[in-house]
Amino acid sequence: MAEEEEAKIREKLYKLLLGKYSDYINLQEQKTISELKELANPRNQVVASTAEKLRQESKSDFEFIKRAFYYINAFPAIHAPTQVLYWLKPEEIVELGAGEELDKAIFLIALLRAGKISDARVVVSEDANGLKHAFVLIRHGNTAFIADVGGKLHEGQDEEKLWKEFAEAKKITRRLYAFNDETYEEYEEYAQKEENSAPPT
Repeated sequence: MAEEEEAKIREKLYKLLLGKYSDYINLQEQKTISELKELANPRNQVVASTAEKLRQESKSDFEFIKRAFYYINAFPAIHAPTQVLYWLKPEEIVELGAGEELDKAIFLIALLRAGKISDARVVVSEDANGLKHAFVLIRHGNTAFIADVGGKLHEGQDEEKLWKEFAEAKKITRRLYAFNDETYEEYEEYAQKEENSAPPT
C-alpha cells in the first residue's frame, strides 16, 4: 500500500473514532470556570519561558505586546474534523505548531500577564450567525488593544470606539463573557438576552 493511500486511510480512521466517541470526549473536555481560568495560567513553564524571551527582545511594554501577538498569530488556525470539543494547552500548541482561535487567545493572555501586562483578558463573542469568536482585550496606559488572533492587532485610545469599529467589521452582535487566570465576568448584553429568551425545549 502506497504511503499516501495509507495516510488517507489512517485519517479516515481517526475521524471515524472521533465521531464514534465524540460524546464521551466532549463530556470529559467540558470546563468549569475555575478550569477555564487555569488554562490561562501565566506560571505555566512554556508560557513563562516564552514571555521571558519575548521580554528580553522588547525595548518597551508596547513592543512586548506586539511581539507576543505576532508570536501567537504565527500559529496557523486549526478546526476539529468532527463535532469534538477539545482544549489545547500552550505546550500542546507549540508541539503541534497550530491551535484553535480560543486556545490561541488563552495562550496570548497568559503570555501577556506573565510579561507583567496585567490588564489582558479573553473575550468570547457571538456574530450574527450565532457563531462564537474569541479575541483578546488589552488595556495598558492610555491605550486599548483588541487582538484578533486570526487577523490584526487593533489599537486606539478610545476603547468604546475601537470596540464598535471592530464589532461592526466582524459582524459581532454581542459579547458573552471575558476571563483571565484571575477573573471571569459575563457581559450585561449576554445576561439580558439569556433572561429574555425562551427556556430550551
